[in-house]
Amino acid sequence: MKNLLLAFLILSKFIFSQSKFDFEFDYAQFAYDSTSNYLELYYSFNQSSLKISAENSHTIQEALLKIFIKNIGTNDTLVFNQWQLKHDIDTVENSNQVLVGTLGFIVPSGSYSCYVKGSDVKEESMFREISEEIKVVPFLSGSLGISDIQLASKMIQGSENTNSIFYKNTFEVIPNPNVLYGENQPALFFYSELYNLLSPLVKSDNLKLSQMIYNSKGKLVKEKNKIFFA
Repeated sequence: MKNLLLAFLILSKFIFSQSKFDFEFDYAQFAYDSTSNYLELYYSFNQSSLKISAENSHTIQEALLKIFIKNIGTNDTLVFNQWQLKHDIDTVENSNQVLVGTLGFIVPSGSYSCYVKGSDVKEESMFREISEEIKVVPFLSGSLGISDIQLASKMIQGSENTNSIFYKNTFEVIPNPNVLYGENQPALFFYSELYNLLSPLVKSDNLKLSQMIYNSKGKLVKEKNKIFFA
């Protein structure tokens, strides 16, 4: 993990901030056109990690999200921006609520380094940084394709909330950036897209879709198969 913005923090403070600040990040790619994919970034802040402050008559929490995406081959910067996120809270409610959001970018074919930092606006020492390398290969190439799998904490089928930032193709898909399932999140939801089913390059009229779930030890815990007729 590379510390791009805070190179002069002492190591002990860096480790403390990384381990104590509850910020999570995940991503998935979907088809856009023959040269690019649509990259969705998912992030979450645990409310218990953010300082509470007052603004006028409101009680609020504020987080800062920074994203830096660079093409590894050309060294060109695709995204270099930050967003200040403000959330009104009810101090009577459970402070362990998770604040979830998403951002989307059109990304051309290539390999990219992605750096994400989540921090508390009121307390600069509370932050977490995450680095990923993302390879973009356009899904709309003519042959049979499948998008990335977006893991979700909740899915609403047939949603009419078309203004939701989580809405896609009649579904409202609430991301689960920490990608953990178990006692606190017993139901695993996921969303994915199939492409080019009618392409001349797809030889068979019958397509089999297999869904397999493995646990953290690599053991297959559930498998489901479905046949599609083109």
